[in-house]
Amino acid sequence: MSTGAVVLLAVGEAMVDVVVSTPPTAGASTHAPIRLDAGGTPVNAARAAAALGASSAVAARIGDDLGGAAIRHALDSRDIRAVLAVDESLPTGAFVDLRGTIVADRGANDALAPADVAGAPGHEALLVSGYTFRAATAATAVDVLSASGARWRAVDAGGVPDGTDLSAANVLLGTLDELRADAGEDPEAVALRLLETFEAVAVKLGAAGAVAAAGGQVVRLPAVLEESEGAIGAGDAFDAGLLVGLARGRDLHAALVLGLAAAAAHIRERTAVRLR
Repeated sequence: MSTGAVVLLAVGEAMVDVVVSTPPTAGASTHAPIRLDAGGTPVNAARAAAALGASSAVAARIGDDLGGAAIRHALDSRDIRAVLAVDESLPTGAFVDLRGTIVADRGANDALAPADVAGAPGHEALLVSGYTFRAATAATAVDVLSASGARWRAVDAGGVPDGTDLSAANVLLGTLDELRADAGEDPEAVALRLLETFEAVAVKLGAAGAVAAAGGQVVRLPAVLEESEGAIGAGDAFDAGLLVGLARGRDLHAALVLGLAAAAAHIRERTAVRLR
């Protein structure tokens, strides 16, 4: 296991992902491939960073159960620093994708406390999951951002409640629907508006690619892959790629290229696992 500072520290929910390859039929038994994997924004992002050759760490809370052990194994097997507090009463979070219907149980994630992150290593970039800004753990999210000395302190907007104060972050990442003020606002306008508050912004457009902005510059690039099959977690991988690029001193265009490449690699990996 590596020691010392890491390029990316990802904080938030650690989940066991359960993905069913075929949509179930109501009232009928269905036999279909089922995939289990470690997931959640921090886990997905840290794995993507590791795939890019960047050291990474995850700070989260798990249960004292098989799910927690599986998440720890998934991180250890990729040499990702695992700062995982163990909850004695709440189970490890679980995310079930029934190919159109999502069922999620946050479990121990809703008890994440500042002390759980205190042992995290130094880092060049920080990513905090938007779901950590839920009422139960909002104070922890703010504490982590405020205490971080990272050059890049990012929040993924997915799950962030309306009106949340994100002033401790200097990077905001999210989909067009998550970031725009009204339905008619285009991605470039969204990014430029948010640059009034953040140092860097990225608007994720799925199969249409992404827009990134920093220093008054706006860059738009197409996706590496057009298909969105198996895209759960691809946005988290994008976050990691972009932040690794920024942490490595890449310019905005090169960082955006790295983010889109990381998202494509995530989709290819997840699709390959499902088809085996």
